[in-house]
Amino acid sequence: MNLFEAPFLPAVEIAWRLSRRAWGHGYATEAATAALDFAFDRLGLEEVVSFTATVNTRSSAVMERLGMIHDSAGDFDHPVLPPGHRLRRHVLYRLSAGRRRDRRTTSAGPGRFRVRRPASGRRVSPCRCPCSPRPAARSAEEGGG
Repeated sequence: MNLFEAPFLPAVEIAWRLSRRAWGHGYATEAATAALDFAFDRLGLEEVVSFTATVNTRSSAVMERLGMIHDSAGDFDHPVLPPGHRLRRHVLYRLSAGRRRDRRTTSAGPGRFRVRRPASGRRVSPCRCPCSPRPAARSAEEGGG
């Protein structure tokens, strides 16, 4: 069911919405990567799209990190928002199964997420959820506690 009409519809869309506190930690990229893995590997989809308001450069950056391509011919004015609204103009990104396969064979595999270093200089994992793999504990002989 489409909530509005657009030339690229029907399509399968990937989207995210995070509280401001969660921005900049890699959560959107990590979750979207898992969703794309499911869409292409398990569901066998040929294409996934994503779109956002042109002013939402953070989401556009996530789409680009995912390997999505900006389809400027598909950019549109969101019909639910009134003319002149600052969020009305939207950009469309696409990712085909073929491009996804190509990117995966040339990527470094697991750990393909950029690790950020905060001002403190400490290394921060892009995900701190309980399902993330943790390094094995080191024994006392190896210099562990």
